[in-house]
Amino acid sequence: MKRDTFPRRLIRGAEAGIAGTFAIQEAMALQKNLHAAATPPMRQEPADFLLDHVPVPIPKMIRPYAKKAAQLGYGVAFGVLYSAVRKRPRNVMLEGALLGLVTWATGYLGWLPAVHILPAPKRQSAAQLSGPIATHLVYGIATVAAYSKV
Repeated sequence: MKRDTFPRRLIRGAEAGIAGTFAIQEAMALQKNLHAAATPPMRQEPADFLLDHVPVPIPKMIRPYAKKAAQLGYGVAFGVLYSAVRKRPRNVMLEGALLGLVTWATGYLGWLPAVHILPAPKRQSAAQLSGPIATHLVYGIATVAAYSKV
């Protein structure tokens, strides 16, 4: 068995973040189809916002791929951050739920309202708040579960 070095853990975290990103994307699509009222009132897609603020213009032909890469990068980043602080999960459900809540709070309570993509939480309905929390719980649990397996 290979030694579980810090760089290897970060790679495992990145891989787990990819799995979690695919899981949240599926959860968000399902939520949008089944319960549209739980969709947050975004003024702009966060990935589009990020691409609009890079120092070099993104060509139209490349933009859809860059958007997917930005979404994936966000999920990978939180997987890597988790792996930086945890060698192995002790409780996949609990740690996954916490990772999902931290990821949700970073965006939905932090930078998204700060850059005016999303209204402040007090200006959203309970469904608009709970829907993203639920999908981010899916992300966190899927990420930690994948991390525990790789």
